[in-house]
Amino acid sequence: MGRYYTFAVPFKGENYRVAIVSNSTISNFTFQFAAELRAKIILFSANNTGDSVGFSRVVIPKGLMGNVHAVIVNEEEVNATLINATDVKNAYLYIKYSGNCSIKIVYLELLDLYYQLLDKIHGLNATNNMLVEKFNALNETLHNFLMDWSDFQKLLFNLNASYQDQAQNLKYLAYVFTAAIAIYIMITIYLSKVAHTKHGRIVES
Repeated sequence: MGRYYTFAVPFKGENYRVAIVSNSTISNFTFQFAAELRAKIILFSANNTGDSVGFSRVVIPKGLMGNVHAVIVNEEEVNATLINATDVKNAYLYIKYSGNCSIKIVYLELLDLYYQLLDKIHGLNATNNMLVEKFNALNETLHNFLMDWSDFQKLLFNLNASYQDQAQNLKYLAYVFTAAIAIYIMITIYLSKVAHTKHGRIVES
């Protein structure tokens, strides 16, 4: 199973504990914080008997190191396994190695900030794409409205032209009707005079 080690790590007014279960002898445990790089590093030595394969299961409080970006064994980066990912308070790291070695576990806060910035950029891009789609839809709606307005103006123009033609026809009919009435009145007066003259002649004779 391995031997259990625990180390106290005071950082920014908080006291954290890093636990290691290993089949190796763990020594020289230190925690370093590089403020200019915003990097946190856990370092320790693992000593094995002979060339046997060693392992270390490291439990790191997430309040101390929010993530693990690199594991370096004897100055070479290796693949380590994160286990028990459901624990929201601690990160569980499984490291395998051979012989005696020095181990560094690195967390770069700037890298996390970079990933967060990328997520925000992706979110902004998604929002921008959604806004572009809405703008295109509004633009299409406006285009359709303008087309309908153009058709309406054409219809209104045609109705106005038809109205003008009808008005001209009505005006012409009014002239014809007035002329017909005038002719009718003149004929009526003329016939009346002719009848009156004939009646006078009959009376005289």
